[in-house]
Amino acid sequence: MKMRKKLITALVLGACVGTQAFAQNTKQDTITFALTVQGQSSVSTSTVANQGNWDAPPTHYKTKTTKLTQTDIIRSIGYIMSGDWNPSYYSTKASLVLVQGELSGFFTVDEDLALDRYVWPFHDDYLDGEFYSYDSYPDTSISAGGDTFVVLATGRHFENYPNGYPPGHLEPWGQFFVKDPAFNHGDGTYTATDPYCDNVTFFFNLTVQECYDCYYLNSFISDSTFAYKIGNGNGNPCCTTPGNLTGKGVDKYYLTLSFDNTVNNHYLNDEYTECQDYNWFYTGNEGWYPDEAIYNGADYGVTPDGLTPDSIHPYIPPILSAVGRSYPYEMRFTLNGIFTYTWTLTAVNKGDAFLDFVGTGKYDANGYGFIALDCSLITGTATFTEKVVKDIGCCDDIPWYDEYNDEDAYVGGWYGPGNREAFGNGYYEGNYTDESPLNPNTALTYHNIDDDFIWSWPKPYCNNN
Repeated sequence: MKMRKKLITALVLGACVGTQAFAQNTKQDTITFALTVQGQSSVSTSTVANQGNWDAPPTHYKTKTTKLTQTDIIRSIGYIMSGDWNPSYYSTKASLVLVQGELSGFFTVDEDLALDRYVWPFHDDYLDGEFYSYDSYPDTSISAGGDTFVVLATGRHFENYPNGYPPGHLEPWGQFFVKDPAFNHGDGTYTATDPYCDNVTFFFNLTVQECYDCYYLNSFISDSTFAYKIGNGNGNPCCTTPGNLTGKGVDKYYLTLSFDNTVNNHYLNDEYTECQDYNWFYTGNEGWYPDEAIYNGADYGVTPDGLTPDSIHPYIPPILSAVGRSYPYEMRFTLNGIFTYTWTLTAVNKGDAFLDFVGTGKYDANGYGFIALDCSLITGTATFTEKVVKDIGCCDDIPWYDEYNDEDAYVGGWYGPGNREAFGNGYYEGNYTDESPLNPNTALTYHNIDDDFIWSWPKPYCNNN
């Protein structure tokens, strides 16, 4: 028996797959950042900024405070996506959105969708570039009644007992897009009803901490109430749900969110193509890396990248040497904090098989970064404003699989930690027949079961290393 049938039976929910075939609405999150960045503005031997020599030594130190919003992040994304270092690649009307999003800890998937992945292209037993049932999941919203579900506490952390996959292993879920109604590059004309959409998920990395206690929610805590409302389906009589789960609540979990538009991000570093088994890490978009430093006409090595100390040689005495030039669109940062999602189960479309989570996510975070060549300390918030909007055929129903051409070259699609084989096969102890999915191949978020934090991009494993 398919796992999804077990889940539906356990929840007493009637599946009406395809109910949303003529859907008019979709769910979409608009993401805004309100961050304060603190960094060094001057190291000097006097009250004049950045004066004197390092060997004096400097005696005056000052910091600066700047703002960082989604507009700055979008410009840093455009700087890479343009292909020619253009921070104005997207228009001033562009927004950052999460599509196919599920932010609640009660969200889960069945094994069919969890296994929807790129088959190992170098294994003789499979056809290169094929996927498991990759054309079966054009819509992954709970309300569509397919392979995603609301699941309540089961009394187990990983075992499939008694009511299907336990909750708390998958949030947050979805894909990041830049949505631009006034995009002015190329041959297309874009409007609010037909915007330009770029999948930019690979700029982000998300991690949620898991904790296994006697309440069996695994990664989140919740103040919520659910109830079954019998016979409230609005579809045709042959397709009306005999019972539907209603509810509202507030879920909270500890989230690490990283952004990186530099070559430290392996999706933006073509050196990873040298590892044959992982050539699909590289998207074809080259990440930002500072130019070589020139001082008095001489090459003094590489300008600092935030990872390599003392990279400028030989020693240069003047503090104001013009070696560290400004790179305002180079950006790498990590935030840590509590994500609070306030939701109500809502009908996205009339006649939906199920209700879906709709609400607002508030992320209160502190962090650090390397922004415009400065080490930075960051405080502030990010807000995920979720709305049911008219389906305009853009930034929604994006297939949950990676796309490759006949040469196994990456050409677009889904990005997430689940398809990074460095994380393993995606299941707890490898047994996906009767245990909960943990970091499945279609996941955006990595769920950490160790007592530490993972923020950096995982390194590929090469068979020849």
